[in-house]
Amino acid sequence: MVRQFIGPFFFGLAAFTSVFVAADLLTLVRTSVQAGVGLGVVAELVMLRLPQTVIYTFPMGMLLGTLLGVGQLVAGNELVAVRSLGVSSRRLFFPLLGLGLVGSAFALTMNEVVVPVANQRVQTVWFEQLEKHPRPAVQENVMLNQYAGGSLEWLLWAARYDPSQEVFSDVTIVTMDRGKPAQTIYTQTLAWVDSGWVMQNGTLYRYGSQGEVTRLDFQGGSQRINLNTRPEEVSERQKSTDELSARELWQRVRLFRSQGVQIPAQLLVRLHQKLALSLASLIFVMVGAALSARGAGSRRGAGAATGFGLSIAVIFVYYLLLSLGGPLAESGRLPIALGSWLPDWVLGGAGAWLLTRVD
Repeated sequence: MVRQFIGPFFFGLAAFTSVFVAADLLTLVRTSVQAGVGLGVVAELVMLRLPQTVIYTFPMGMLLGTLLGVGQLVAGNELVAVRSLGVSSRRLFFPLLGLGLVGSAFALTMNEVVVPVANQRVQTVWFEQLEKHPRPAVQENVMLNQYAGGSLEWLLWAARYDPSQEVFSDVTIVTMDRGKPAQTIYTQTLAWVDSGWVMQNGTLYRYGSQGEVTRLDFQGGSQRINLNTRPEEVSERQKSTDELSARELWQRVRLFRSQGVQIPAQLLVRLHQKLALSLASLIFVMVGAALSARGAGSRRGAGAATGFGLSIAVIFVYYLLLSLGGPLAESGRLPIALGSWLPDWVLGGAGAWLLTRVD
């Protein structure tokens, strides 16, 4: 089973990755020509984006490897021979399911260790080398933080930031003292005024060592705060959710939760989706094995072409559900656990059900 799987898997991984890289390369070349930079920058950006690309194409290769590998056994009536000996077809799929688990573990490790660092470097190279590229007028879901000696000093979350006005909107700032929350500030606006940040219309909660809470309202008033960050540094310093690992996202969620702050929906959705996407390899193997074992295309002599077509169809459904589930969960129209894991629930459930009915 594993020998039948390996060849089509690497073929599929190379084919799907090449398609993604080619599409990315066209965009980067056009942008680099407009910005007047060399092809070396383009090559660096392509390589830095490769880990994120592989996270998406690795499960695709697993799916194609399973479809073609099992399909060859079905076409040669080898699964029929195994059934005639009284061995369950599901028993034969254990090695493939094990490979699916290994692929999911690989994706989770890449998402935790390599992808956030590579994505952060992409942003740095993009803004340093392609300065002529216009930045977004308004940035959504801005997150800033500052560490000292390895400990978090403060964390800022804003619904939006307008660089032209130098104003944050709907801001939450959590200040830490020796690893423990010292105060939480909610403010409607945080604006750069006279070379400093000024909070307007907000509430400050200060926490004492004995658990006492002091509240200060400055509704209709303002209060200054030192963030050691100038307006032009905001875009460079903030980390998008794509630049955060699941561990870092979970730390943010715990920090908000410990302060009784409403956790931003986007933060929760990205945390769940990073974990859900890691399981794509296992789910694709389940679906591919079930479809191939039931003779999907194998007995009609369609071979690799049908396997490739089935892969495209399954991939399309998975990533369509992924792109729909996230916004639905963020808007509150679906529960976070349902919307973020929607493709896993649908295709994973379908794959498991089909596998139980293979024999």
